Amino acid sequence: MSALIFARVAELADAHDSKSCGKPCGFESHLGHQKFIKWVILMIIRKFEAKDIDQAYNLLNELYENEIQYPIFTRKYEECLNDNNFYGIIAEEDGKVVGVLVSRLINRLVKTKSILFIDDLIVDKNYRSNGIGRLLLQDAIDYAIKNDCETVELTSYITNENSHRFYQNNGFKKQHYKFKKHLD
Repeated sequence: MSALIFARVAELADAHDSKSCGKPCGFESHLGHQKFIKWVILMIIRKFEAKDIDQAYNLLNELYENEIQYPIFTRKYEECLNDNNFYGIIAEEDGKVVGVLVSRLINRLVKTKSILFIDDLIVDKNYRSNGIGRLLLQDAIDYAIKNDCETVELTSYITNENSHRFYQNNGFKKQHYKFKKHLD
């Protein structure tokens, strides 16, 4: 898949002197009034590459509360890059990885179609609430459609209500419980 490029528009206030404005603005102060200038930041959504390993590790390690061991992560990351069922994408802004989505195609014996299972989705805390998670999620959904999947599925920690809201706002429904048994 080629990289998808999205433009994120922001507004900056540019204060200027009311005398140079040419409009009667009623302010005689040095600041005058504000006009808004729009600027564009390019957001690239693309597949994982080998060069992203450190930045992907940092974000995912934040998600897992610093429990990921780097040597194991690097080995698995390289394996995933060569796995046809793996679909890992990043959101990149100005050369910085600001979001990561890790997923994989799963074939089930009793189902006629595959599912896309999202293992992880995280956006850098300084970039949240800007639509980046939605862009990553939509890209994964598009990938699932192209691969004739029946569903897109994921799990979320039971206490992570912000994530629950995010997924529900993006069309996901709560349907199952996940049971886990740790093996020592």
